[in-house]
Amino acid sequence: PEMAMKELAGTEVLEFYLKHQSNPDYIHEKIEVYMGGNDDSHKYQFGFGGLHQALLNYGSKNLVNMDVASLYPSLLVQYGLMSRGASKNPESYKDVHHTRLAAKREGKKLLNEGLKLILNGVIGAMLSEFNPLYDTWSNSSICVHGQLLLFILAKRLFDAGFNIVQTNTDGIMIERQADVDFMPICKQWEEDSRLVLEYDEIDILQQNNVNNYYCKFTNGKVKSKGFYLSNEKFGKATSK
Repeated sequence: PEMAMKELAGTEVLEFYLKHQSNPDYIHEKIEVYMGGNDDSHKYQFGFGGLHQALLNYGSKNLVNMDVASLYPSLLVQYGLMSRGASKNPESYKDVHHTRLAAKREGKKLLNEGLKLILNGVIGAMLSEFNPLYDTWSNSSICVHGQLLLFILAKRLFDAGFNIVQTNTDGIMIERQADVDFMPICKQWEEDSRLVLEYDEIDILQQNNVNNYYCKFTNGKVKSKGFYLSNEKFGKATSK
């Protein structure tokens, strides 16, 4: 995206992807870069499964998480990354995408989840060799766009003094700062990227790494991953 070409010009990660952009059969590869330190807590891993980073052996309260609404479908629509095999009415995908986001805002859970499956199914079909939508370049481009744009948001927040707690495919978790408001930074990023962020307040987080963490949100929702997910007793103890 043009936004990445400007803000990440000359960086290792942008040069890595520019090297591959002309390959029509490109399948996303991995690269690691560091921001804020040279240890594993500050390592940003770009890969086929998304952008990942996490402060190791970390626990805190009063955090905020921001997720991109319908990340991959939104990227497909906003940046014209539909499969090159979709010759019949590719605009219909945009209509479904808009309907799904409206259903999510209006609390229509069944419609929201059903359309989510359809939208993500199209993107997954780009990796199926015998599907008419098979197009590894478009699929990888969606992934790359998302990672570069999310990394730019992380960089803007970091440059403003925020501690990046976790970066995970479609979202970023940060520590609040008493003297700096993160919202103007996020709103500007939304305008620049043409993507929309959704926010969740966090009461408590305990994480060992990006694949093992326990998170309790202020609305009472709990999200666990890795051994925290399999250890219910520990999760209950952590949530108190």
